[in-house]
Amino acid sequence: MERITDRRILKKKEDIIQSLQGTLNSSSILIIKMHLESIQDIDAKISELDAKIDEMLQNLHAEELRILLSVPGVGSNAAANIISEIGDISLFETADQLTSWAGLAPSSNSSGGKVINGRIGKTGNRYLRRILIQVAHAAARTKGSVLGRFYRRVMKRRGAPIAIVALARKILAIVHHLWTNMEPYEEPGFKKKIRHQKVYECDEFGISGAFEILGEAEDKIVATGSGCG
Repeated sequence: MERITDRRILKKKEDIIQSLQGTLNSSSILIIKMHLESIQDIDAKISELDAKIDEMLQNLHAEELRILLSVPGVGSNAAANIISEIGDISLFETADQLTSWAGLAPSSNSSGGKVINGRIGKTGNRYLRRILIQVAHAAARTKGSVLGRFYRRVMKRRGAPIAIVALARKILAIVHHLWTNMEPYEEPGFKKKIRHQKVYECDEFGISGAFEILGEAEDKIVATGSGCG
């Protein structure tokens, strides 16, 4: 946690220290420091687990990762989660089986000899479904891809929520085909761009910066007696 991504809290250290005076006392600062220490410990454990997961994926599923990352809308976290949830793609003989297992297949009702597709149900793997919905949102914003055009076409007729689910189902069907045949996603005239999240650096912040700010604020509170309570 060495970087701040929210513009609203990118303030000068002196301004933050000044704002703490009169609102916190030494006891409050001690409690905040204890919470920060807990966050540090949790962050360290998360980093350790992330590194282990990355190592296992690279050792066991390097080719699957490469294939999934070629699909529009699929980032590294989504790819890792998709692999973790599906496990063995050979368990699903068809894309329909996989989309049904993920809970992305629409319900069907017969009326007057016609089959009417309804909403998706609440059954299936909700974790995989949630991942695919997130992927669909990203793919819908992808310029130059047939997936983005598919989303916009369905959205005009059925609305955004239905279009996102339809796109998620389509992407999962594509994943089934690519993974089964061990081939990357290819689309004429389209090349996936690797995007990096834009972050805003702020040297005063991060956990270590927070400790420094709290320490200086506490010194001023003690010196001036301006703490609350």
